Amino acid sequence: MCATPIWYVVAVFVPRERSAAIEAWRGRLSAMADDREAAITTWLDERRGDAKVVSEDPTTVYLLSEHRAEPHLLAQQERRQRQVQRLLSVQGAYGYRAAYVLDAGGNVVMDSTGSPPLEPTCRASVARVLSSGHPEADFHAHESGLPMLAITAPVRAGDRTVGAVLLSVDPARWLYPLLLSERIGTRTGEALLARQVGDQIEFLSPLRHRPARPLSLRLKANTAWLAALAAVRGEERFNEYQDYRGVPVLGAGRRIPGTGWGLMVKVDEDEAFSAFRRSVREAALAWACLLVALAGLGFGAWRTQAVSYRAQLGESEARFALLRDHANDAIFFASRAGVILDANRKAEDTYGRRRDELIGTDGAELRAPEERAAAPGQRDALARGELAVFETVHVRRDGTRFPVEVNTHMMKLGGQEVFLSIVRDVTERKRAEEALRLSQKEIHLLGDLVDNSSQPIGIGFTDGRLGRFNAAFLHLVGYSKEELQSKNWSVDLTPPEWRETENERLKELQRTGEPVRYEKQYIRRDGSRVPIELFVHLAKDENRQVTYYYAFVTDITERKRAEEALGESEDRFKYIFEHSTLGKSLTRPTGEVLVNHAFAEMLGYSLAEMDAKSWQKITHPDDVAETQCMIDSLVSGERESARWEKRYIHKNGSVVWGDVATSLRRDKTGAPMYFMTSVSDITERKRAEETIRRLNAELEERVRQRTAQLAAANEELEAFSFSVSHDLRAPLRAIAGFSRIVADDYGHRLDDEGKRQLDVICENTQKMGQLIDDLLAFSHAGRGELHRARIVMSQLVHVAFSEAAPDPAERGRIDLSVGELPDAWADPALIRQVWVNLLSNAVKFCRPRPRAEIKVSASRQNNTTVYHIRDNGVGFDMTYVGKLFGVFQRLHSSREFEGNGVGLALVQRIIHRHGGEVWAEGVVDGGATFSFALPEEGSHGQV
Repeated sequence: MCATPIWYVVAVFVPRERSAAIEAWRGRLSAMADDREAAITTWLDERRGDAKVVSEDPTTVYLLSEHRAEPHLLAQQERRQRQVQRLLSVQGAYGYRAAYVLDAGGNVVMDSTGSPPLEPTCRASVARVLSSGHPEADFHAHESGLPMLAITAPVRAGDRTVGAVLLSVDPARWLYPLLLSERIGTRTGEALLARQVGDQIEFLSPLRHRPARPLSLRLKANTAWLAALAAVRGEERFNEYQDYRGVPVLGAGRRIPGTGWGLMVKVDEDEAFSAFRRSVREAALAWACLLVALAGLGFGAWRTQAVSYRAQLGESEARFALLRDHANDAIFFASRAGVILDANRKAEDTYGRRRDELIGTDGAELRAPEERAAAPGQRDALARGELAVFETVHVRRDGTRFPVEVNTHMMKLGGQEVFLSIVRDVTERKRAEEALRLSQKEIHLLGDLVDNSSQPIGIGFTDGRLGRFNAAFLHLVGYSKEELQSKNWSVDLTPPEWRETENERLKELQRTGEPVRYEKQYIRRDGSRVPIELFVHLAKDENRQVTYYYAFVTDITERKRAEEALGESEDRFKYIFEHSTLGKSLTRPTGEVLVNHAFAEMLGYSLAEMDAKSWQKITHPDDVAETQCMIDSLVSGERESARWEKRYIHKNGSVVWGDVATSLRRDKTGAPMYFMTSVSDITERKRAEETIRRLNAELEERVRQRTAQLAAANEELEAFSFSVSHDLRAPLRAIAGFSRIVADDYGHRLDDEGKRQLDVICENTQKMGQLIDDLLAFSHAGRGELHRARIVMSQLVHVAFSEAAPDPAERGRIDLSVGELPDAWADPALIRQVWVNLLSNAVKFCRPRPRAEIKVSASRQNNTTVYHIRDNGVGFDMTYVGKLFGVFQRLHSSREFEGNGVGLALVQRIIHRHGGEVWAEGVVDGGATFSFALPEEGSHGQV
């Protein structure tokens, strides 16, 4: 009788209780591991996403592209650097310690403000990313010994990796607090991260039972049952292990996706089995006292139920442990219906509500009223796996609104599907993004206005050519971009009957300088016509000459149809009124307003709310008097219709600009019935006009300042020229004159050395005079007005060659070949000087050759004509090509070749004044080629 209970306890009860204890801890630790794995993975994905934002930004790609060192792009390069600097500073708003942009060689090109030098330990990560082309997240030890986490992403230009972006974050800000948060009420439990380094396991996080810094403890990876080793190797299971102390533990391991890290959540077996041992002692005592089989069976059933409760309790404790930790974001568990099941302390702080107030609340009630309608659809999308991250607006207890980013996943807890939502307050991020957007807006303002506006916008030159236009303009006229670039806006797009009217309005625009508004039609690609309204501005250059028009184009097809529909039946009028995309209203003489849906939506009201409004209540106070004046003129019969711009007050208090067209409908007796009004929202256009006016004013001020600076510089140059002409020439004339007197009167008394020294004085005096002449020519070349005319270049070359080689004998040893040379539109005197200087150079440096060859040719490139002078002279080393066009810069000594280093500098100044370029190519002892480009007639400019 006694043997049976003893056998039952030893053979059945004890093993079953031990297994039950293990299962209970399996549920608790596995749930904890799953939660932490999900939280860490989500956090890493967000960090990789931040690095990707910087690496894929066009300014970053451009900064690292192969074009960044081209001289003519240096100004644009500096602007790009400032944009990337602001972009990196924006990332600082997300809590990063530092941010870096590195080139393909691993060198730091740009870093965020206040960033320390890049740690040497991080360069291995950069090298791996540059080699693989894939992002990476890894731990590194700071020089101080403290851990840091580096998020590295490649920067790609096409199919090439041109650099990398590295964001450095302190894991102690979020990652370690997550691991060290409340340990589900245990004495020995902990969660840790580890990775394998060679044949060792390195611990990446703080350890509960050993006061060592992260990354400072390594153990040999030869212990098969080491808990951290199992996690690193990807054994995602629950088992019995040994920890870093050699103590037996129960643990659940997980591999962190996309890293080489292993996560282990564990508890000492001594603590895990303490309840089991207590149960065994209690059971032994119970079986000693209760020998009745029925009582034994009842006790067994009770223990089975208790085991089940413990497993469920473990899972519940793990879930609540995560919610009660010190996460930086609000965390919610919610049912499929959106009801909040639990929330953490950060949620209480964020929303100003206690946890017990949040539990049981519909999650949609945390949103701003206008955002709540989207909640059911988003929950359905989340359940289908179609949505994970979205942004919305939430409201605190005190009514303040703030933008949030919601990261939601569907998971199972306790057998039921629930939503785990991590809610981040992105107020600071939005402010940083807005600051970046505003800074970039100043740089790209005109381009963005044209390219991104939903309003059709076009820029046209005075000769009828089309400059720039946006996608909305292309859609309006039905052409592709390539097709439209070859069209003339005044001929191909404008019907003949509208051209005279348009010319008159544009003349008015040029005369007054004030924007003009008029209606016309465009001829679309398919031959159909579309009625439009143009609001045209003009732009002038620094000489106050009109350079182009820019027009805001409105398709008034619907407005025209609406105006025609006024004479049709009441039913059709009602249909058009209610379904028009333009704001429309009927206003009684007493002030009551009946509006359509588009009008109400434009001001942020519902139709029901607008029923209680009068036109005075929705009009800006400063525009009430003008509106009343328009109404009075219609009532008095002074005018049949009125058209003006006015401001409305939006429901949220902002200003809405409207383009208002109004007419008065009278009854049979002539008494006013109601005003029929059409309103177009032109707020965006008004903002654009204000910005353009401001930029034009700033441009005019800069032009005035530059003009004053130029005038001052010209005065200084005139003073310099006067000094050179008078003050320097007088001593030279004296030296030359007295030298000649000495030679004439006392030459017979001088020995040969004296005569040689006297000749040196005369020769250097002549050189000094020539140098002064060249400097004056160089100075005058940059001033004075250009007198452009058509130049027959082939004739000018022969004239210049005769001047460059005046000696017939010298010309006889030169083979001059002149190809077909297009005419030029330039200043003949200055261009003649260019040819003389370049041909003189060719003649001079070909003298060592027994037979000199000089070839003159030309080519056309991108609206420019390029002229080439090629010789077979001594050439030059391309290493020093940058010195060729500098004043007094010479690549050969004066003993070898005469000259003073001013001729090529003068050539460059003349060509630049014509809006062209000059360059040279050469090979030592292999000849040289000098080329200069001049704009073709009609596209020239003055620098």
